[in-house]
Amino acid sequence: MDKIKELVASKQYTYGDFAILYRTNFSSVSLERLIKENRIPYEIFGGYKFFLRKEIKDLIGYLKLVDTNNDIAFDRIINTPRRMIGDTSIEIIKELANKKSITEYEALDYLDESNIKANVKKSAQNFKKMIEDLRANQGNW
Repeated sequence: MDKIKELVASKQYTYGDFAILYRTNFSSVSLERLIKENRIPYEIFGGYKFFLRKEIKDLIGYLKLVDTNNDIAFDRIINTPRRMIGDTSIEIIKELANKKSITEYEALDYLDESNIKANVKKSAQNFKKMIEDLRANQGNW
């Protein structure tokens, strides 16, 4: 809670920028008490439907891609939020990955060997840099 309060106090983030995920409802009791004690505004989304929400599936996709080069996670988040990487470009990335026997994420390193447009290539490279930055900071979250 201290780290959240510190980041909000620095004006870099708002409370709405944070999510606390827990696996069991039992955990929620002590967690909710701690949040209230720290006067942090919160909402609880619970039950099975929570994990069916698009934003939660997207978040899990990001976490999976940061942890591994998972093609399913890559497909889910390559254009979330929109990065102007269309279906045709995604197919080219898939073909490149298949041809080289690598993951779709790894194929981003070989876009110069494809006919993907320069603006799409730049967007894909920015995406890859973001994932690499997240991987580099993985121990800090």
